[in-house]
Amino acid sequence: MVNTFFRKVLVGQDPFNRERIWQDLNHWQRGSAHQLTERALSFVEQALWDLIGRSLRMPVYKLLGGYRDTVPGLR
Repeated sequence: MVNTFFRKVLVGQDPFNRERIWQDLNHWQRGSAHQLTERALSFVEQALWDLIGRSLRMPVYKLLGGYRDTVPGLR
């Protein structure tokens, strides 16, 4: 079901139109007997960011602003 739903909304879309895709997914999942979870929607959003980064040959952290070049770890 999820594969069919995502295919119907995503195939042929431009990944650079993330907001439009998000709105389409949100619209189509409302009222569905099999509503998508926020987790499923976030997987799609992450995949869109990954596609954009790959097409621009740029890491996603740079697309998002690239404030830090390291991440502190727990000690």
